[in-house]
Amino acid sequence: MNPPVLPMPGNLKAVRVVLAIRLVLAVIIYGVATLGFVMASGDPSLRAQTEAQTGMSYETALLLMVVGVVIVAFEGYVLVTMGRGGARTQTLLRAVVVLAFVSAVLNLLMGENAVLGFVLMVAVAILIESQSAKEWFRTTEGSVG
Repeated sequence: MNPPVLPMPGNLKAVRVVLAIRLVLAVIIYGVATLGFVMASGDPSLRAQTEAQTGMSYETALLLMVVGVVIVAFEGYVLVTMGRGGARTQTLLRAVVVLAFVSAVLNLLMGENAVLGFVLMVAVAILIESQSAKEWFRTTEGSVG
């Protein structure tokens, strides 16, 4: 007989809230950016202004935005499926943390202020590696959620 499934610990619920807030903010930011790219696509002066502000070509900025949207979609998937638990969920959460660290470091190197995002991901990393989180991932392995 399978051991009883433990409820999700509070630290993982906090991780879920942080990821949800990041997701909502990212959707808003990428939505506004998409509007800007659509407006700039037909107007050469807006396109030049976009290139001047981003410091890269319009196409490169658009490609980076698409990569960002894919990462946000991945984070959304992890958020939605987080309740299933198990080793797979733990691995996906670790991947989200690594992607966020890479993003924060790249933003810092490009002169952006990514300190808050970096600190939040340190907190998330600590929370998902806590003993109670590891125990929950272990006990939920093989359960259907």
